[in-house]
Amino acid sequence: MHKINTIIISNNTLYVDSELGEFYYNIKELSNLLANASDIQLSQYTISPSKYGIHWQLLDEDISIQALLKESLKEKSIS
Repeated sequence: MHKINTIIISNNTLYVDSELGEFYYNIKELSNLLANASDIQLSQYTISPSKYGIHWQLLDEDISIQALLKESLKEKSIS
């Protein structure tokens, strides 16, 4: 498992700093709930105590860091 150090959400971009490096995601491509969420809903997140995922309280949405990083690392290996 990979741990999250920091996340920032700004301008529909999710920035993740993890032990494997820095990654950027278009928030609208991660899930339908996130794509349709307000700025307030997006700002209400927590990193899980284990640091392995992100939870948006107002949306009841979870995304694991492993799933995000797996996709990013796959894209990097194709490039």
